[in-house]
Amino acid sequence: MSQIILQPTSNKDAMRHFESTIVQAVGLDVIREFITDKVIISEIEKEYINSNIYIWGVTNGKNNVNKKKWEKITKGDVTLFRKLAASLLKQ
Repeated sequence: MSQIILQPTSNKDAMRHFESTIVQAVGLDVIREFITDKVIISEIEKEYINSNIYIWGVTNGKNNVNKKKWEKITKGDVTLFRKLAASLLKQ
């Protein structure tokens, strides 16, 4: 059964990354810079032949808290992003 992943994009860095990787797709050449595992790259290339990818990543976090959550995500899960209005971030 698919999970629903709730991903906040509540700070300026997260909003910038949201704009550059979710609003606008990322090319495979960019992704290859960050993923060194050849098996994973091969799977991505098969899934996204000649197309760009909408992709999100996270930092490990304190005591790997984010990494542990990330590792529970599986193919078919759905991610919902929460984006705050830019005017709220200026306060």
